[in-house]
Amino acid sequence: MSRCVHCETPLPGGARFCIECGRASAVAPTPVAAPVAAPATIRIAAPCRQCGVMLDERSARDHVCEVAPTPVAAPPFIIAGDRLMVAGLLLGLAVLAYTRFWWPGVMFVVGAFVVARTAAMGRWRATATVGIWTIGIGVVALTKFWVPGVLVLAAATLLVNAVRRR
Repeated sequence: MSRCVHCETPLPGGARFCIECGRASAVAPTPVAAPVAAPATIRIAAPCRQCGVMLDERSARDHVCEVAPTPVAAPPFIIAGDRLMVAGLLLGLAVLAYTRFWWPGVMFVVGAFVVARTAAMGRWRATATVGIWTIGIGVVALTKFWVPGVLVLAAATLLVNAVRRR
């Protein structure tokens, strides 16, 4: 075993740098035989559709998934959401054009139909948030209390989002 010429640390055979001080050692490197390359093996891996474990061709043959597939329940009714939204907006705009109550009436029209659509989809937190802001801005615009009104809307949104299911 040789030693570093700078700090006298013992070096393993053929070391080109000192493991203690990091300087180049005076020992000439011994020629190292080139490693023999192993034949390349390409394995394609994909996740199991039920449990998500990554499987290659070999492990996929023996994989028995213990996760039972969960049945997907059909929705109780089907809503063509885009058509319902467009039809509702067109009817709402027709009422606004007839009454000439464009602002803040448009907030009530948009709010009512977005709330109806998100409620039908079962997204209650989104329903509450959309209702608070769209209809709330309409009410704030009618009362002209912008700063306190927006602060109340923000507080109501925080309260709705603070409620969590277990």
